[in-house]
Amino acid sequence: METQKIPIFFDFDDTIANTAKFKLVYWQSLSRALGIDFDTVKESYQRLREREKNGFSGPVSHMKELGISEDEIPKALVELKNLITAESSDLIFPEIKFLLESPEFRNRYDPRLITVGEPDFQRLKVEGSGVLQFFKHSPIYVGPTDTKADAIKEVIDSGDRFYLIDDKEYEGAAMVDRYGDRAIPIIIPKDEREKFSSLIQQKLGITIEIPGEERLKVV
Repeated sequence: METQKIPIFFDFDDTIANTAKFKLVYWQSLSRALGIDFDTVKESYQRLREREKNGFSGPVSHMKELGISEDEIPKALVELKNLITAESSDLIFPEIKFLLESPEFRNRYDPRLITVGEPDFQRLKVEGSGVLQFFKHSPIYVGPTDTKADAIKEVIDSGDRFYLIDDKEYEGAAMVDRYGDRAIPIIIPKDEREKFSSLIQQKLGITIEIPGEERLKVV
């Protein structure tokens, strides 16, 4: 009889993937897809993000901000996604990739991906990164006004304990507030990624050994 695996939810931004590096790839790819210079693309992104209450609303709004017509947007989106996919292969932190590929990890845990933000933009990031090959479940996309704690209630069985790997303390606290000791947060702030391997060893019992020069650092 197969042992029941423990659910473990992985945040995407700055937990699985280098978000700062993705933004650079996104700006470069959109610049190429639209034939608009990089600085204009970056500045319009920052302007749009500051103006919108719930953060960046995604590439369609960004294209409109840059003056792209409704008729041109579908073709530009396809080109943008293709360019991002081609440039995003190294955005996943190597220690995360090692963990997700580990037979020991996969035999004991049931990984799921959860991410907060404008769904279209999050899909662009997640699909472009190539990380979906490590997850058998569909990603959980949480809107900018919703919470991870609410989003997971439909996918965990009553009484099951589960883990959350995230870079934000408040996300872990929200899970504990909602689910009590069923929730086991593993919080790794983006400026403390050197602690990842030791925390995973301590909390999950999985040893991760990645050569230092292969590590990606959040900038």
